[in-house]
Amino acid sequence: MKNKYVKLIIILVAIAAISAVAVWAATKKKPSGSTSPSDLKNYQKAAKGDLKMTVKATGTIEPRNTVQVKSDATGRIEKLLIKEGDFVKQGNMIAVLDQRNQKIALERAQVNEMLARVQYEMAKEGTSASRKSDLDQTLKQAENAYKQAKDNAGRIKALKEKGYATQQEYDTAERGEKDAKATLENAQKQAKLNVATQTPKSIKEAKLQWDLARVNLKDARKGLGDATIKSPIDGTVLEKKVNVGDTVVSSASVFGEGTTLCSVADMGLIQIRTTIDEVDVGRVKIGQIASVTADAFPERTFAGRVANVFPQGTVTGGVTSFVAIVEVPNEDRALLSGMTTTVEITAQTIKNVVNVPFDCIRVNSKNEPIVYVRGEKGTPEERKVRLGPTDYTNTQIVEGLKEGEMVMIKNVPGSSSVSFASGPPRSENQ
Repeated sequence: MKNKYVKLIIILVAIAAISAVAVWAATKKKPSGSTSPSDLKNYQKAAKGDLKMTVKATGTIEPRNTVQVKSDATGRIEKLLIKEGDFVKQGNMIAVLDQRNQKIALERAQVNEMLARVQYEMAKEGTSASRKSDLDQTLKQAENAYKQAKDNAGRIKALKEKGYATQQEYDTAERGEKDAKATLENAQKQAKLNVATQTPKSIKEAKLQWDLARVNLKDARKGLGDATIKSPIDGTVLEKKVNVGDTVVSSASVFGEGTTLCSVADMGLIQIRTTIDEVDVGRVKIGQIASVTADAFPERTFAGRVANVFPQGTVTGGVTSFVAIVEVPNEDRALLSGMTTTVEITAQTIKNVVNVPFDCIRVNSKNEPIVYVRGEKGTPEERKVRLGPTDYTNTQIVEGLKEGEMVMIKNVPGSSSVSFASGPPRSENQ
């Protein structure tokens, strides 16, 4: 019986001890807001690192150098050797015009040059048997040139009546016939001369006529060459604007700017025309590095640089923006004209500064920026700080926080984070 009482007493003492421990534990319960070791996951150490400030914008790709290819000659296209997307080198043939009129003009100029030379020699030396032979040869060539010009005029006239030739082509052929006839009449007149007047004045006049004939001959040779149109640059054909059979008008024509055959662009170096908000334009400078992405190549980033920032802004919907040009090497011609791109310009890199995640910054009742640090007792403590620049991922802490202090980054008290009404803060040397 005695043993039973002893066991009962022991049980009661044990219960009392357990209750005492429970009461003690309750009295030692952590204050509200304290941090246990398991809560350390809400903190990270403030560390030094680089802060890269960027300006983002969208833009459209355009060639840096585009040439509208035109012809120095007028005529119908006989051959067209390009299509959209072709790569051409400088000097590659693009088109060939019908050259019959140019060939007739060249032959007429050759005859006139020979005739003027003979007349000059006659004026110096007088008429002789050999000179008469030259005159006869010149006359024969003039007769042949007139026959060809007359036949060509008749052919063009017939084509015009059927609607296959333009009025301009007919006028050119008719003028060629008249010029050839005048040359023939002059050759006939000279062939009848038996004596040349050998005076200083006549010699000088004959020399001037020969000089003029040589200039006209060079012009006729150039006119024949102009009928072959070549690419003025290395580039890609963006647009073809004519077809075989179309008539093109010379760029030297007094009736307009001439016919554009195609546009050729150098796509090896392209440019992106972007618009920068006036809040950010002060941080964008010529020469800054830019990374470019295009929807067509989501896994690829292209490197570029800021080539220009326009000084004149434009206002749209009450918002002022400025155009910035970003140049991008495009050696493989992957980027095409008209593509939409996203541009990220590295405006500034601040090296080795204390920074914290942007989302952990709050404001107090005085609208001052604060962060929460882990206190000595493990509780979060409010700390007023002075902020530097931000990239909206991380923010520089200029004052109020040291490297190595534990900053609360998760479950941070308060719901309103700091906002920068006029954009990211500028650093002191900016």
